[in-house]
Parts: sequence; C-alpha cells; structure tokens
Amino acid sequence: MGVAVSKWNAMDPISSIPDRFLGSLTALQSQVISSSITSRINLGRKALTTERMFQFERLNADIVLEVFQFYVASQPDGVFVLTLVSKSWCQFVLQSPVLWRWVAVEDRSPDWEEKLSLSASIATSPLQIVLRIPLADWSPLKPVIGRCQDLYIEIPEYMSGRDVTEETRALLASPEFPETCGVHWYCAGEELTREDRKPLSNPMPNVTRLVLSADGSEHPNYHRYAATRDIRYFEQGDEYHPLVLLKTFRLLEVLRNTISLHTLILHHPSMDPIFSDIDLPLVTLPVLDDLQIVDIDFDRNGSLVPFLESMKLPLLSSLTLSGDYADMMVLGGYLATAARPTILTLRVNSCRSFTSPEIVSGFNIRSITSFHLHVYILKFGESEEMGLISHIKDLVESFQMLSEVDLCLPPDWYEDDDSLELFT
Repeated sequence: MGVAVSKWNAMDPISSIPDRFLGSLTALQSQVISSSITSRINLGRKALTTERMFQFERLNADIVLEVFQFYVASQPDGVFVLTLVSKSWCQFVLQSPVLWRWVAVEDRSPDWEEKLSLSASIATSPLQIVLRIPLADWSPLKPVIGRCQDLYIEIPEYMSGRDVTEETRALLASPEFPETCGVHWYCAGEELTREDRKPLSNPMPNVTRLVLSADGSEHPNYHRYAATRDIRYFEQGDEYHPLVLLKTFRLLEVLRNTISLHTLILHHPSMDPIFSDIDLPLVTLPVLDDLQIVDIDFDRNGSLVPFLESMKLPLLSSLTLSGDYADMMVLGGYLATAARPTILTLRVNSCRSFTSPEIVSGFNIRSITSFHLHVYILKFGESEEMGLISHIKDLVESFQMLSEVDLCLPPDWYEDDDSLELFT
C-alpha cells in the first residue's frame, strides 16, 4: 500500500499571516542577528548554497517539519533562527504554526514579551513555555498562560526551594493557570525530583512524643543506596532497611497532624537525601517544647535547612543537636527564626570545616540561658583543635543571657593549658 508524500512548495502564499506579525518578525529577526547565534544562521545558509546539493523544495514536508520541531524545542530562539536561513525556510516556518508553540520567557532576553506575543498569535496548538526565573514582570504571561500545555521552570543555583515557591506561587495559583498543565522543574540542566504533593489527612491529636529513626543507618550500604538508589547496595541478607526514607514534604505533613506533640526526636539518616524543597508547607507545632535532631550530617544525609525553614515552634524550650559541628551551626541560623529555646545541648562527633566566620555568626539564637556541650572527637590536628576551641568560645560569648554552662571535652584538651585558657 502506497504512502502519500507531500512536498513543500516554496511559492505557496503567506497571505494568512497578518502584516502586523510580519512587521514584528522583521524586528525580532534583527535582534536575533545581533545576538551570539549568528554563526548558526550562517552555517545554515552555507549548507543551502554548497553546490546546490540541498534542494529544500524537493524535501518531504512532513520530514522537514519533524526536524524543525526537534530544533525549535532544543534551541533558544530556534524558530527565529530558522526564518533567517532563507526565504524558503522563512515561508515554511510561517506556515507551520506548530513550530511556534515553544516559547522562552526570561528577563535576560529584552524582547521576550514580543516573542511571546508573536508565537502565541501564530501557534494554533497548546504552548510549551520555558520559564527562567526570577522574572520581574509576570503580567505578559497572563493572557497566554491558559493555553500552556507544559511549563518548564528553570531555577538558578542560588535560589532555595522557599525562594522558588514564593516566586512562582502567584502564577501557579492564578485562575488562568490550567489544571491540566504539566509543571516541570529544572536546575543546572537536570530535571528536579518530582514528588506527590497531596496532603495527608491522618490526624494524630493524642500523640505527644514522636521518635523517627532509621533501622540500619550505621550500615555503609544504607547511605550509598539512599544517595544513589542503586540496587547494588541493597544486597540480600543485609540487616538494614533503606527502602522507607522520609521525604521532607511527607515529614512536614506528618507533623502538621500532630498538634499535641511535645517531644520530637528525629534521626537525620531516616530522611531521604533525595527530595524536592519546592512548595513545602509551613508547619506550626504549637506546644512542642523539646526538639532533638540526631546524627546530623549534610554530606551523608542531605540538608536539613528546607525542613527547618518550614517550621514554627513558638513554645520550644529545649534544643538538642548531635552530629557535625559545622552543620549544627548552619541549622542554628535557621532555627533562630522558628523558635527561641532557652536550653541548648550540642553533641559534636565530627567537624569537617569551621574556617568561615559566618558559621558562628549565623547561629544567632540569643535566648539561650543553659548551654551543654559534649565533644566526642578524640583525635585532632593542632590547628583543627585550636580552631574548634576558638569557635566554641565565640559561640559561648554570643549567648548574652547565659547562666549555666556544662562542658564535656576530650581528655587532651584538659592537658593543654593553651586550649583551656580560651574558656577562662
């Protein structure tokens, strides 16, 4: 059975394209020519003129359209580049509305509003919008967002999940935004973790003490599997269970249902290091007075910052942190906005880095009256030991309301007068 083959006729009229679109296209073509993609245009023109081997008019139109669709979906300003290669290409592109459905929106492109308007006017199929945040003015998106089939949001590395949520909340919650639109999050060229964001409806009003731990978390394969999801590290016969790891969103949803919670003990290895920090709920635990976070290690278990950024603990009085010293200092800066504890206990079992002065200055909890420090690291280099001691001294001095101090230090520190005199 034969297959009908269509051919592109370069002489077909383009009268269906209004003059105002052609005027806008001419202006935008000038912008494209002045940009860094001129070399790609010249390369296309060279391909057309080399011994006339490339006869565009004789090609199968469906095949050309497939190739062009792939190009415009993967190249910035791809549809405008194609219109500049030759008159035949320009005519073909203008008569192919499907090529105009890919639109890039970013502040770095000064003419993105004109490109969006032109593309939306020519395209007849649903739009595919690539949105690079942050964006200063969202209003030009509103008239066309209802036609969006897929929204690809590209996030710069410096933006946290909380910043991204605040930046995009108004757009995603607007009445114009279609419920059927797929939202895809990207950072540094890679698609971010997608998670179910359906809220849990399992009230636990009688729970007053909650312990979340990870069975087998000391097994080295536990952490390898958690970080990579590589089944090589899930060997039969190993006595550990890494398959149940708490996503930050799910943990916050659990806590949201425990309004009578007084004590929370969280083992950091129980949390999934692979998680999305976008669109996390803000949770208030109104009567929580004792928070203990154990085995804190950002490198091994992922960051706890998004979790603590999403917490409000108005009655917290006792805070216990156990793990890496530098990571605990980072957490203190975020806890200062969520709570005002009076009793602080730090249990230090590792210390990767404490060279930055921001580590201590960030730990700005000024409500501490009782401070308990236990250092379990037995071996230090001389510079590391003095650096840690100096940091601890600065930390103690930052607690202006301090009335009680309990120090449990390595034996070597007691034998070194130079170390102890920092506390006098």
